[in-house]
Amino acid sequence: MADLLWSRVALLALALTAAHSALEAQEAAPSSSEATTPIHAPRSRGAHPRDPLEDRAAPTLQPPKADALGQQRIQRLSLWFENDAFAAVDRHYTNGAKLAWQVFCPEFLEPFTADVDIPGLRGRAQDLSVWIGQNMYSPENLDEELLIPDDRPYGGWLYLGVGMTRTNLSIDFEENLECQPDALAREVLYQEFIALELGLVGNSSGADKTQIEIHRLTNSDPPEGWRNQLKSEIGFQFKYACKWLLPLWPGKAAEEARWQVDVLPHAVLEAGTIYGHVGGGGTLRVGWNTHRHFGPTQRIGGGLDLLGALDAGRWQSAFRCYGFARLETRVVWRNIFVDGNTFRSPVERLSVNGIVERVSIDREPVVADAEFGFVFELPWVQLSYATVVRTKEFETQEGLTRFGAVQLSVALDW
Repeated sequence: MADLLWSRVALLALALTAAHSALEAQEAAPSSSEATTPIHAPRSRGAHPRDPLEDRAAPTLQPPKADALGQQRIQRLSLWFENDAFAAVDRHYTNGAKLAWQVFCPEFLEPFTADVDIPGLRGRAQDLSVWIGQNMYSPENLDEELLIPDDRPYGGWLYLGVGMTRTNLSIDFEENLECQPDALAREVLYQEFIALELGLVGNSSGADKTQIEIHRLTNSDPPEGWRNQLKSEIGFQFKYACKWLLPLWPGKAAEEARWQVDVLPHAVLEAGTIYGHVGGGGTLRVGWNTHRHFGPTQRIGGGLDLLGALDAGRWQSAFRCYGFARLETRVVWRNIFVDGNTFRSPVERLSVNGIVERVSIDREPVVADAEFGFVFELPWVQLSYATVVRTKEFETQEGLTRFGAVQLSVALDW
């Protein structure tokens, strides 16, 4: 029975092959009228004049052109978690979490952006992002119930944000350079991020409840001094960040997956009621297939806070991994978690000195971060981890701020 079935399948395949060959031969052979009458043969008197449009080749329907970058991912969901428990401490910037959704929508963003004809800043807006997050800060001694006047106050920041990523990896940018094969290689790849955050500081942020619950779940001693936290008020932040991709080895942007070394200098600006600083730095990356990729996706606990452009590179489907080291220095003129409330009077409580007083600490005007980590990425998921060391943020601070940062991103449509 099986032999009979296979023989019939074979005969059917031979028949289909013969029919296909016959159709090809028929299409290739000239028609009888074309064989007997040359195209330019003189027409007989009285013959109907030939329409010149008939001599034109019939238009052929082309499939829609894929975007110049082979764009696959059009949405991304990202989760950040930062905690000083990774560094075996519990002080200063002690915890941060953020959940972000990002979508590739250059057509929607076109009315909100304008072309910039400046080398290193050409491009267009392509990604829209929204997120929610919470940060919390605490003094070094969590067992003390009374106010500690020479240490940072307890504080929390619960916020919503919306941002836009602009890059010259956009579709239009490459399409305009199709007639110049080397033009893209000569253009410095860059991306910039513009964002606005609105949120709540103080008891309204819920940071006290979050930290107490985390300590309960981890069987840690509960923090005792949250009654001394900043007063509740509304806050806002404007953020801008820009970075450039400069290949070191090979000397120009590689067009294939391979081992690569590159550096990404960056500049940052934040202004608002929560933070105020301007700074810059750079990231050194060594790894596999970093071409056309601006990672790692940045942190949330101060410093470079930039949602990377959705990865629209040609090697989207390829494996990517690398290690990185980042340095950044900021000139700081505002930090609500050191300076105290913006719109309300400072908190005054009974202190460890036995008198009613307020937190009184002097902010450091310059703060630097050092960060070391790795990134592991597949076409649909990205995972990164980094260890961060930060210099003192106020004069009486004891020791450096240290914490770990984990980031997980998942492609929702690719």
